[in-house]
Amino acid sequence: MKMNLDDQKLTAFALGELPETERAAMEDAVASSPEAQAYIAETQQLAGLLKDEYAGEQSESAEALAERSPNIVRMEEQRRLWSNQWGSLAAALTIFAVVAVPIVVRQLSYTVGPLSLWRDVRSDREFRSLNAVLVAAALFLMVCRIVSFVGTERTAEAEKFPRAAVHFIRDNRPDGPIFNLYEWGGYLIWNLHPQWKVYVDGRPEIYGDAYIQEYIDAYYGRRSWQKLLQRTDIQTVLVEPIAPLASLLRESPDWQNAFEDQVAVVFIHRDATGSALNRSK
Repeated sequence: MKMNLDDQKLTAFALGELPETERAAMEDAVASSPEAQAYIAETQQLAGLLKDEYAGEQSESAEALAERSPNIVRMEEQRRLWSNQWGSLAAALTIFAVVAVPIVVRQLSYTVGPLSLWRDVRSDREFRSLNAVLVAAALFLMVCRIVSFVGTERTAEAEKFPRAAVHFIRDNRPDGPIFNLYEWGGYLIWNLHPQWKVYVDGRPEIYGDAYIQEYIDAYYGRRSWQKLLQRTDIQTVLVEPIAPLASLLRESPDWQNAFEDQVAVVFIHRDATGSALNRSK
């Protein structure tokens, strides 16, 4: 008997959530359908994997988290406070040096004219020299601020976005398209387009509700997630290490865990021909 494997009642039956009034009829239907039996076994295996993954994430005690959280919050607040204060001070000094100081110096040179120091400064040559020194100091402060800002941005990028994974993809050039985390879509387009096409980015209005729902189902390993990857010819997957889909791909013989750090994990389909990793085998 041919059954619809996308039937929500079949999934509910596999998870033990189908009402008793419908269970007997579903048992009879499943008994005559090998495809349905295989689907149920696969769904139950997935549910077990997700349950174990969740249990592992919750193993850390609430007391330990409570002890660390205030310190973490205070450190983050202090870092932001000092960063903002130094940034504001550098900006103020830059504006003052470029705009205000030359004006103040010229006014003082006229006001305090009898002093020999200011009589010397009143000469055009020395006034221009002083101006040049002040502008150079202002430029030095600006460069220091820019270097500090760039360093901070790189650190934030490495913590929030898959920077190392992007470098790995550029170096090893796996086949696309890439099934990616929704929040990383724009970052990946900026860094990998047009060589690699991403599956989704932060513009849901472009894709439509049905497309986004399929993405969510695949990310959480629901229903026929394998069929979605096959239908869209996904050859590379880039998600967080704790994503439900990542847990499933680690168990799949069709996918290779090619790269992983604390931020992201890259899976490459073993049949892909473009990856340098697969070509080297």
